[in-house]
Amino acid sequence: MSLSLTSCMIGMVLAVASCSSEENENVVSTKKGTICLEITTGVDFAIAPSSRAIDLSEYGNKDNYTVQILKNGESTPVQEFTYADMPLAPLELNNGSYVLKAFYGTEKTSSREEFRVEGSTIFSVQGNEQSVSVTCAPTCARVSVDFDAAMDTYFSDYSVKFETEALFDIGTNVTWAKADTEPWYLKVNKTGEEVKATVSFTRKAEYGGVASSSVEKKHTLAPNKAWTLKIAPSYESGKLGIAVTIDESTIDHEVEITVPSEWI
Repeated sequence: MSLSLTSCMIGMVLAVASCSSEENENVVSTKKGTICLEITTGVDFAIAPSSRAIDLSEYGNKDNYTVQILKNGESTPVQEFTYADMPLAPLELNNGSYVLKAFYGTEKTSSREEFRVEGSTIFSVQGNEQSVSVTCAPTCARVSVDFDAAMDTYFSDYSVKFETEALFDIGTNVTWAKADTEPWYLKVNKTGEEVKATVSFTRKAEYGGVASSSVEKKHTLAPNKAWTLKIAPSYESGKLGIAVTIDESTIDHEVEITVPSEWI
């Protein structure tokens, strides 16, 4: 009887130990999870053709992007690779809160040669398998000017000066001269900001002597948006002026601007 009872007790201990071991294995197995990554690039102002200085297709190529996975609140990546070299198998991470970042290019206050596209998203790992995606977009806006060829008939010189908050902070601005063709990529606030364009022009002597004037236009621009000023002379009823068309790629707003009376 005693032997039988002892055997039963040993069996119960082994059973409990076995159950405890299985529970521990389950706890260990749920301390990690796996993720599959995907990034999307969205350069909305890229509807224009690439310029001589920038090949916009490079910004749409996901393989060019650097991908980082960081612990939420930390700056050192726990994983980093280019999208082209991303592991084929799902990535294993310890449970916790993370940030997925992807980026390509260099951010500049103003540039005609490069800009930055980036995106980030927060996700949580809780012992499961999941897909995590991030959408990348430019941190800048694009501005350009289209001077009508007839401007040379009436004006000896003309240009447009652009001003943003970031440019103001460093005490400068950028200018689109009359012979320029390359767009400017300007850093703007994430929520949008008012960008000022000052159009300056000098009339030719045969149109009343050398005199200069300027007009200002303001427009709210957010990252990944474009603003093109189309400028042409307007000479009607003896009055010399310019016609400015604001092109946001979807809607044109034409505004006639008359040159001051001393020009007439």
